[in-house]
Amino acid sequence: MQDNIPKKEESVNKSDKKSLSHETSLDEPLHNSNQLIVVGIGASAGGLEALKRLIPGLPNNAGMCFIIAQHLDPKHRSMLVSLLERHTEMPVSEVSDKQQLAPDKVYITPSGKDVAISDEELILTKPLATIGPKPSVDYFFTSLAEEKGDRAVGIILSGTGSDGAHGIRAIKVGGGITIAQSTKTAKYNGMPASAIETGHVDKILSPEDIGPELEMLIHHSHSIPKLSEDIENLLI
Repeated sequence: MQDNIPKKEESVNKSDKKSLSHETSLDEPLHNSNQLIVVGIGASAGGLEALKRLIPGLPNNAGMCFIIAQHLDPKHRSMLVSLLERHTEMPVSEVSDKQQLAPDKVYITPSGKDVAISDEELILTKPLATIGPKPSVDYFFTSLAEEKGDRAVGIILSGTGSDGAHGIRAIKVGGGITIAQSTKTAKYNGMPASAIETGHVDKILSPEDIGPELEMLIHHSHSIPKLSEDIENLLI
């Protein structure tokens, strides 16, 4: 799994204790492009079912954008766009290389590619490793953490394995917000359980409850409590 994580994660891992104790606040205006909140969603087996439950409740006019990294067979074209667009009023499209991010849209990572964010653009790359899940949620979330900092949200849904756990840590260390699907509601609980076990998940929710939680973060004063001293010491 470690091979799937980009080298730039090192700069996140070396963040000092100030960044670890940063309180995530979402009270600033969101429609300035510099303030765009980017929500990354990682899923694998059982993810389609979870996404169908999640997507209808996502806030569709809050100035967020949503990027889905669902593990897919690289030999088959993704059908996620057609399957998910019927569940939301937001435009749903497959990511194209160097695509500019825009608010109130849902982006689907294509099969056989990894996705990263740079200067508010989505960058598609050939996977770094020949084995392992594709797209790599760890790779995507680490990039998201570096690019957006406290304007990053990472969500882990149903899936086998542990992809996304390193990325959840990177987002939390960078000041972002992290959410995992509750294991009792996940068809396969490997990915959400691995994320929760890191100690860096802020909220554990059913897919239906995630959208209202995000809307609350946007429309109400909210801050995530500081990490405990025990967790900070583990990351020094």
